[in-house]
Amino acid sequence: MKIATVSLLIAAIACGRRAQPSLIRGRGVQGGGEPVAVTVPNHEVLRPLPVGGDVKPPVAITRVEPKLPKRLDRAGPLLLAATIDRNGVVRDVRVIRDGTIPRIGPLYAAAIKQWRFKPGTLRGEPVDVEYNLSVIIDVR
Repeated sequence: MKIATVSLLIAAIACGRRAQPSLIRGRGVQGGGEPVAVTVPNHEVLRPLPVGGDVKPPVAITRVEPKLPKRLDRAGPLLLAATIDRNGVVRDVRVIRDGTIPRIGPLYAAAIKQWRFKPGTLRGEPVDVEYNLSVIIDVR
């Protein structure tokens, strides 16, 4: 019988693109007809930003560990992607890769949905981020 030892390594894996400023600058007209500078959010504001560049990763402050099976037949990489909002709440978790047998990705996804984070930031301001988590599975 193989006993599983699990180590959780949280790693921000930067996506291939740098975070772009999420504001479009333009000019508006005040009531008297004189131009004034205005800032209008673009479509990027609605999507979570990838961690990297000016976007700093969130930091876990509360963790819940999943209840794992007593036996794992095969260890392998487990990669999850989480959307963490500007309040540090996990909004979505997806299993990207699960190389374990039996599959434990869904167990970790359910546990991570209960975690709380110090939010990711862009230039010191909290923002919604897309954050990748890697779980190292060691079967002995």
